[in-house]
Amino acid sequence: MSHWFEVFRGAIFGGDVSQDLIGAGSADAARAMRHYRFQHEAKMKEAVAATFPVLLRYLGESWDGLWNEFWAQNRVSPRSLDWFPEVFLGYYLLSEAPG
Repeated sequence: MSHWFEVFRGAIFGGDVSQDLIGAGSADAARAMRHYRFQHEAKMKEAVAATFPVLLRYLGESWDGLWNEFWAQNRVSPRSLDWFPEVFLGYYLLSEAPG
C-alpha cells in the first residue's frame, strides 16, 4: 500500500492530518479531514445498520451507545463495506450488550 494511503487512514482514525490535503472550496486540511471522518463513520454505521435491522430494532435506544463504544475501540477498516458488518458482529458477540 502506498504511503499516502497509510497517512490518510491514520488521519481518519484521529492521527495527524497531512497539510498537503486539499479540502473542497475554502476548507483547510483539518476541516476537510473532519468531514472525511464523519463520512467514513456514517458509511460504516450505515453498512452495519442495513445488515442487522432486526438487531437495531431489538436494541432500540441502546444502539447508539453500543455503536459509539464499538467505534471508539475499533481500528479495523476493511476496504469494502461488505466486510465491515462482520467486524461489528465479532465485537457484538463478545460484548456485554443485550442479546
